Amino acid sequence: MNEAIDLKEYLQIFRKRGWIIAVLVTIAVAISGVLNFFVIEPVYQAELTFMVNFNQNENAQITEEDMNYGTNLVEKYKPIIKSRKVTNQIKKNLNLNMSQGQIGNAIQINSISGPVMNVTVQSTNPQIAKDIANEVPEVFGSELKRIAKVDGIEVIDTAVIPTSPISPNKTKNMMMAAIIAIVIGIFIVFLLDYLDNKIKTPEDIEACVGIPVLGTVIYYETGDKKKSKKNKRK
Repeated sequence: MNEAIDLKEYLQIFRKRGWIIAVLVTIAVAISGVLNFFVIEPVYQAELTFMVNFNQNENAQITEEDMNYGTNLVEKYKPIIKSRKVTNQIKKNLNLNMSQGQIGNAIQINSISGPVMNVTVQSTNPQIAKDIANEVPEVFGSELKRIAKVDGIEVIDTAVIPTSPISPNKTKNMMMAAIIAIVIGIFIVFLLDYLDNKIKTPEDIEACVGIPVLGTVIYYETGDKKKSKKNKRK
């Protein structure tokens, strides 16, 4: 019974101040929509796959050690792609108006299987993302041949211009804004109800003085008062 009464009280609280939650949600979704559609620049991602070829000269015999070397080569030399020498060469080759740090941060490389690697490049310009991704094997391959026992890099899948951005996720961001607004709105509604000390019901009186209410007097206007009000209007 108490649980039913509590639930009814909660429903009354939301019925009274539910407009606060509705207003907050509307404002949050509107702001998120403006930011996602008009302020935040979309980010595009281009992908490329290549394989590192270790030394395969006709007169050289490939040993198990060479195989293991080629497989572990990827993880060992991954930092070279983000090195200043490689990023600076990419910048010069493509004549990019970007710093070396920006180029390095835009490039991500992951191992797929053994010496097979996947390169992703993110940029607000889809053409630049594609150009950098396709330039990575050229510059990285030359540097790798210089410092490691490899024949170079063989491109498996070249990068193409991405047609749709990977971020921002407009729907997800707007939903998150709405959820956060609902949580904040619920907190504000309960806080206002907690701070409201006005006595409105007999139950409020019992809670304040600790004495049960024996009865209530309903206020009503008598006939004489109604007549006097009519006379005043005349």
